[in-house]
Amino acid sequence: MDVKAVFFDMDGTLVDSIPAWHKTFNQALENQGLETVSYEFFCESVLGESTQEDISRFFPKLSVEELVNLYDDFFPENIGLVRLFPNTLEVLDFLDEKKLKKVIVTNTPRELMLLTLDSLDITHRFDHVIGGSDVSVGKPHPEMLEKACSLTNLSKDEVLMVGDTSADTRAGVNAKIRTIGIGVGGDWEIKDLCEFIPLLKDII
Repeated sequence: MDVKAVFFDMDGTLVDSIPAWHKTFNQALENQGLETVSYEFFCESVLGESTQEDISRFFPKLSVEELVNLYDDFFPENIGLVRLFPNTLEVLDFLDEKKLKKVIVTNTPRELMLLTLDSLDITHRFDHVIGGSDVSVGKPHPEMLEKACSLTNLSKDEVLMVGDTSADTRAGVNAKIRTIGIGVGGDWEIKDLCEFIPLLKDII
C-alpha cells in the first residue's frame, strides 16, 4: 500500500486532553444551568462529537458560535491537564523518518486545537492542522478529511485516518479513506498508540 500521509485525530489519539475537556464540558453545562455528566459518560457518549452534535444533544438553546465561545472561555483554564500520550513523539519521529505527511483533523475548534498543540510544543510537527471551525460540518462528515486530502494534494487511497472514536472511523468510511481505530473498529484496529508503528510497517 502506497501511504504518503497519515491524518490524526488529536484528543484521545495523540493528546490526553480528556480530563481537560470533561471539565470544560461540565463548566459549559453548569453555565447553562444544566446537569453535569460523569467522566465515564463523557468518554463513552460525548468524546469525539462535533460541536453541532453537542448542541443537538445537550445545548439546544445555543448556536454553534455561542457554544464555541463557552468552550473558548473555559478550556484555557484547564490546559494544564493536557498531556501527550507516551508514544506520540515516537510515532511522529517514525513518520518523519518515512517522509510521510502528518495532518491533524480534529473536531476541536481551531483556536483550542492550536492552544493544545502549542502548549505541548508539537504544532510544528504537522504539515497541516484542521480544526472543527475550519469546516462547515465536523466528523463523522467527510468534509474535514476531504479538506486534508486537498491540502496535501493526495488521493484518498494514499492516506490513512487514525482516531479513537467512532466519529473518526465513520468519517473515514464516509470519505472512502482507510482507517486505523484505536480501541474502536476500523479497517485495522489497535488497542494503544504503541501498536501503531508495527502495524504501519506491515501496511506500507
